[in-house]
Amino acid sequence: MDPAPPFCEHQGYKIERTGDNVTCVFDDGKSCEIREFYQGTCGKEYRREQRCVPLGEPVFEYDRCCQGAPYLPQGYIGQATCRHFSERITISLLNPWTWTMISVFAFFIAVIYGLYRLIYFIVKKNSKK
Repeated sequence: MDPAPPFCEHQGYKIERTGDNVTCVFDDGKSCEIREFYQGTCGKEYRREQRCVPLGEPVFEYDRCCQGAPYLPQGYIGQATCRHFSERITISLLNPWTWTMISVFAFFIAVIYGLYRLIYFIVKKNSKK
């Protein structure tokens, strides 16, 4: 998703499309190419102070969270939201991908331990002879 159009709208301005040209139109009728306005190379005087996004609400690339930080669980596609660190851990633990990785890790630890015990048994048996 291109963050430039929502940024323009989030600033309180209108988007105007004419063919391939997309502009952000300001209150006084002046405009900037939407990517240039988003990047700050045009219309700097029209940029407004960013509001902070409350916890639990969607956060876009141009937003900042009031508390916490933007978070989208690994492996998920969608919109990030502002979350406290403790909520992020809880959400991660509810993520099925997390449990899959924990299960795979536990399986490999069990295999390694089993091989260790087998080698230990073989070495001990051969040392008695």
